[in-house]
Amino acid sequence: MYFPTNEVQSALGVWSQFMPYKDLTGRRFGKLTVLGASDQRANGFMVWNCQCDCGNMKGVPTPNLTSGRTKSCGCGRLKDLTGKQFGKLTVIEKTDIRSNGFVVWKCICQCGNTTMVTTNNLTGGTVRSCGCTRYKDLSGTRFGMLTALAPSEQRKNGHILWQCQCDCGEYLLVASSDLISGRKVSCGCSKAETESSTYI
Repeated sequence: MYFPTNEVQSALGVWSQFMPYKDLTGRRFGKLTVLGASDQRANGFMVWNCQCDCGNMKGVPTPNLTSGRTKSCGCGRLKDLTGKQFGKLTVIEKTDIRSNGFVVWKCICQCGNTTMVTTNNLTGGTVRSCGCTRYKDLSGTRFGMLTALAPSEQRKNGHILWQCQCDCGEYLLVASSDLISGRKVSCGCSKAETESSTYI
């Protein structure tokens, strides 16, 4: 099957601007159903709003549809990762979320936390846990006037919030990064601190 090159498409696109276009609304091309024309153009060609049989929406230029180059949103190339294990993560289900064009999967970590991870980060080995393996057990460790008691299930910018007790008797939650970096050394009773705390 012949697929026009980018140069040919560009040349044809300039010419097509002066020609009436054929309405493809309602037609099917593979798994795609054309819903209507968009306001976009690609190399001078109309870009059509299409819905794939999987439910995803995709904009496709006229020659890609009529030549058969594009027949789906790309879902046919998607490998089902449900149930597969990557490091400490087990994939639970695919979500409707996309990040930079990649499917986001809901995963459960061996520590019990759930996390969202993109296909490329799972298959590429970039993400192999919810982040729990990056954190040192701080239980019983003192940071200034604070003593870390136990990790909570809450996170701040990806960092575990630790249940801490200040020497003054106050209890509070502090991010591990704030403890380790020394940004947080008390509940605030000793001096004004720039970083705010979450009190229990």
